[in-house]
Amino acid sequence: MTPDEGAGIVDDAVYTNAAAARTLQFASLAARKLNMTANPQWAVQSARPYLPLVANLSGDGAVHPEFRGYNGAPIAQSCVALMQYPLRWPMPADVARRDLAFYQVRSSGPTTAGFFTGDSSYSIAWLAMGNKSQADAQFAQAFSHLDLVGFSVWMEKFYAQAQGGALNEISSGGAFLQNILYGYAGISLEEEGVAIRPTLPALGVTALTLRGVAFAGSRVRYAFNASHLRLELSKAGESALEVMDAAGGRHALPVALPLQPVLLRVRVADSIQ
Repeated sequence: MTPDEGAGIVDDAVYTNAAAARTLQFASLAARKLNMTANPQWAVQSARPYLPLVANLSGDGAVHPEFRGYNGAPIAQSCVALMQYPLRWPMPADVARRDLAFYQVRSSGPTTAGFFTGDSSYSIAWLAMGNKSQADAQFAQAFSHLDLVGFSVWMEKFYAQAQGGALNEISSGGAFLQNILYGYAGISLEEEGVAIRPTLPALGVTALTLRGVAFAGSRVRYAFNASHLRLELSKAGESALEVMDAAGGRHALPVALPLQPVLLRVRVADSIQ
């Protein structure tokens, strides 16, 4: 069964196959880091998951079918989009774009289930591709589910629908939170550390602050506006941290930089240049 639970039990779901490959890749990485011997078949199998492309679903070009025999019907949850977030499965940019464009209209609309945690993957993936207008449009779906005249909780169904679905749907709130943390704040865990690629949200937001990003035993306050970002320790751990900017410059915390992607990592040398 895929994340699109409405599809039932299916064969060759691409998200399941990609997730299995990612699991094997992580196991190989963990073995290498721990100076252990990985099963060589892990690398062999994770390098060749079955992720077919088909040309008969979208008039725009080939896309990944959600599962074997998928016919383009509306879906209850995003599934193929999860290959891009959170799995970050590599694929050509045109395929990634077509996948998002094809599936988002089938999973985030008034005739489908709602703004679930998985649906936030569209916005986050669009941001990763640098398409903020598409990301903003998907992010705005969250507010169609927000009970603005009652208790400001997310509902499973669209607000205009009189009844049906959970009245306080936690996974919709989770979708909103993921959009902020992993989309607009641009946080992703890399092998080298925490990558930060900031983009201000829409709707007139002028600054964003995350007060306690936990990493390597420390907590970091991360704030940015339209022109600058600032990182500072709110709680120090045992390992010293440093920030590497886009040009490779290394900085001790606290640091204020022009708005740009940075890497927060454990300091790998005794001196900061």
